[in-house]
Amino acid sequence: MMSQNTEDVLMTDVQDKSSDAKTTRFPTKRPSPPTPSGHEEPQETERSKYPCSKAAENIDGELENQLSEAREGAKDFEHRFNEARDLNTNLQVAFTISQNESIELKKKIKTLQNESTELKKKYKTLQNGHDVIHEQRTAQLLSDVEGRRKQADSNTQIALLKVQELSEELQKCKDELFNLQPPNPVADTHISAEWDALCSSITTWIDDQSGGVEDLRTRFRELNSNKKCSKALAKYWGEDRQLIANHYSQSSNILDEILRYNIHCFLEAEVFDDRVYMVGLSTSEAKLLLKIEREMAKLEPRRDPSYIGLWRSEALAALSSTAGFSTFLEKDTQKIRQEASEILEPLLQRRARGAMSAFDRDIIMPAIRLASTLRQSTAKYHFVFRVVSNKHEEKPPALQKPGNRLLLYKSDLEDIDVLDVGSRITLKKGRNYEEASDGSIAESILVVHPALYRETPTERILVSRQLVLAKLLKPPQRRGQARDVEENRGWFDKLGLKFTS
Repeated sequence: MMSQNTEDVLMTDVQDKSSDAKTTRFPTKRPSPPTPSGHEEPQETERSKYPCSKAAENIDGELENQLSEAREGAKDFEHRFNEARDLNTNLQVAFTISQNESIELKKKIKTLQNESTELKKKYKTLQNGHDVIHEQRTAQLLSDVEGRRKQADSNTQIALLKVQELSEELQKCKDELFNLQPPNPVADTHISAEWDALCSSITTWIDDQSGGVEDLRTRFRELNSNKKCSKALAKYWGEDRQLIANHYSQSSNILDEILRYNIHCFLEAEVFDDRVYMVGLSTSEAKLLLKIEREMAKLEPRRDPSYIGLWRSEALAALSSTAGFSTFLEKDTQKIRQEASEILEPLLQRRARGAMSAFDRDIIMPAIRLASTLRQSTAKYHFVFRVVSNKHEEKPPALQKPGNRLLLYKSDLEDIDVLDVGSRITLKKGRNYEEASDGSIAESILVVHPALYRETPTERILVSRQLVLAKLLKPPQRRGQARDVEENRGWFDKLGLKFTS
């Protein structure tokens, strides 16, 4: 459309210019009318008739020249016009070609758009398919992982069972290997016999050296006022135990038992305590052996306690045969003698001769030998001063505070020797004793001597029973007992215990 308008404008412009050139700028000469004979007259004759014919000729010649130039210009313009028209035609052709190409391009764009739409649809289809495949694969992977986890759990359980079976077999092998080794060099019966003999020696020594009940009560009173002796007792008893013992010492019925308890506390602290590795060893040797024993227990794989006990037994047996051991044994024994003298001499008779020598011979030396035997054994032993009652989860102290009641039952007679404070008889299991409403038969007062136990990896074995001083809640009446009951009623009132006949 733009090309057609351009062509019209150019044609109009050319026509206007041609018209102007013919009419205004270059006027033509009018022809003379014809003669009657039909022939034109010669111009020279005609011009000669006019006086300015020469000037007119010059003008005509000029006009002719101008007309010729105008004609040449018109031809040139026409030539240019033709060129412009050809150019316009070419432009129209180019425009047409461009328009056709634009149409083709639009078609191609539309085709590409359609193809793009199809590709988008295909991509969406592929994406949906990919999502479905991904979900399926994910579900399959999760299912496989879950199956593998279950299989791993099952394999773990099987492995644990195998490990348990192998551990049991290993333990059996260890037990068989340990059975091939030398057994515990000392039997429980031998240790129990030595311990019972030591307890009997303490009782005999007190009976021989105390000098009677009244004399012993007097010395206990003096002991309470002696700060040095009270301090020495507190070292082994503790302040609470000492106060309780002083309270109970006012009763003549239990003075001997309190003194026996005092001696056992002393031996426990100086000879049998776990902090005393073995009497006769130097401090450096004891620390070294204890460190080795503890480090052996931490080694991987774990050492069996019996293996460590066997090592300890052989090491102590070897050290006890050296010359240095005898020297340190004498020093340690002398130290124990001095400690015993500070505590016991104030409680002895005024003129008791050789009492401490007998104590050294009959009590200290047997106690040291027994402690060495326990240490050189492949097992571990320990003493229990607390009352071992089957009815009490919390083990009460060996010495009961006044007003605090620890009841004993018939079932306790399985593991405890109970000494009745009133009748001075030891209760026997299987005998019928009157029970209170809660089933108890006696009230504990004091642990005279502790129980001895041997420890194993799985249990605690009783080697020697403890002796507990107690008061029967309903003692059996015997002939002649009424008088004793009246005499003892006052003492139990002082102890804060309820007395029933």
